[in-house]
Amino acid sequence: MLRMEEVVSLTFEHMNHLLTAEEWFDVSLPPRKASQTGTRGTWRLWANDAKASLCPKRAQLSLAKLYGHTVERKGPLFRQVDSSGAILANSPMVSYLP
Repeated sequence: MLRMEEVVSLTFEHMNHLLTAEEWFDVSLPPRKASQTGTRGTWRLWANDAKASLCPKRAQLSLAKLYGHTVERKGPLFRQVDSSGAILANSPMVSYLP
């Protein structure tokens, strides 16, 4: 399981098979804080038809729909939104309030 700060720091570059017809996609992360060996972690996330609200594939599709064609597909996957509702291109979401 990923920690909150690992989730909000995901980038498009961590994702493999983004928005393809596959029933899964891979997430590859750099070595974790607690990693003794320094190896990268790779997780295969499968579509979850039994619980649509928990389906990572549907979440990814919803995010793509939200971003539309205006957000470049590199850098932070989850981005900050300003008070007017604009998506801030190079500002990753944070798991804490500054």
